[in-house]
Amino acid sequence: MIILKNTFRRMLKKKSSWLFIIILPIVLMSVLVQAGSSSNTYYLGISDQDKTDFTKTFIKNLGEKYEIVPLKEGEVRDAVINSEVDYALVINKGTTGDLISGVNKEIEAYSIKESNISAPLRIYVDSYMSAARGIGIEANGDEKTFYKGMDYYLDGKFEMLTSTVSADAAKSENIKRSMGFLVLSMVILLTFATTGTLKDKMNGLYLRIQCGPITKANYQIQSFISYVLIAIFQLFLVFMVMVNVLKMDIGGIFLPLFLVMVLFAVCCVALGTFVTSISNNVTQASALLNLINIPMCMLGGAMWPSEIMPEMLQTISVIFPTTWVIQAADKIVGGASLAGVGVEIAILAGFTMVFLILSILDIKMPKARKRSAKVSKTLEA
Repeated sequence: MIILKNTFRRMLKKKSSWLFIIILPIVLMSVLVQAGSSSNTYYLGISDQDKTDFTKTFIKNLGEKYEIVPLKEGEVRDAVINSEVDYALVINKGTTGDLISGVNKEIEAYSIKESNISAPLRIYVDSYMSAARGIGIEANGDEKTFYKGMDYYLDGKFEMLTSTVSADAAKSENIKRSMGFLVLSMVILLTFATTGTLKDKMNGLYLRIQCGPITKANYQIQSFISYVLIAIFQLFLVFMVMVNVLKMDIGGIFLPLFLVMVLFAVCCVALGTFVTSISNNVTQASALLNLINIPMCMLGGAMWPSEIMPEMLQTISVIFPTTWVIQAADKIVGGASLAGVGVEIAILAGFTMVFLILSILDIKMPKARKRSAKVSKTLEA
């Protein structure tokens, strides 16, 4: 356990280690939560060509959540294109009369892009119109019965549809992006941390300790375990801050999310160990890790959602473990259990095994072999 304790102590003494263990992910998460909780005004354009009590009530209810921008019939398209409104609805003439008669009538909607706000808005509009159509069928053309039924509907369901859906969508998005920032910091911390074993080899420590009771396998196992424990320590601290400081509601998904991230941490350590095993020196290992880590985080969804990338890059991203841990985290946040992310877990475990096997093969450059032989002869002398 001497190597394990020494590696753990040496790692935590570095100020740069603390930057990636907790400061970086927490700062990024805090910025994300603050941005997500800010009250940005959402402009909703409405062209009411029907102008009935039904449409007026509908617009009034929407006005409690959004900034309503009245539009004329010919202004809708230009308002959306010029970003004067974020979303636009067109209520055609005769809509109320058709609904009272039980006829299927839709409200036209226009937007340039979807968002966490437009999705629940669209759900509310569809639900509102569906309820009105159902009430119209029961009213059988009776206007008074129709409006009475709509009053009952609004009293019981409006608040749930406008607040709960949008809040859940924003909460889930914050948690998903937080996992991306955590993955980013883990990749940087854990892969570069393993270069410490390479420093020991270059300084001759790796060969000197073998003169004592510690074997080569013992040294490698203890070093590997120490980096994994550092990763678990990081995850525990970050998750505690997410729950107790940032007030993220991850109580129901804490355990499966934590376990998936621990598996990814083991994968990162295995990757760093492999790169270290094939490098001649620390400079070469660092350069190679930079070459691997940057595209791995960019294409794997740690820096931004992979959905915004071209289809070709999304296809390429499957070769990186970051893609699968982000995908697993997204599914868990969406309600999936550990069994529901079995494919992602199996792929991450496969990456880990491949990296470990390649490390055990002890592939080295000729320069590294010559230097190791030279150090060995010096020690023997």
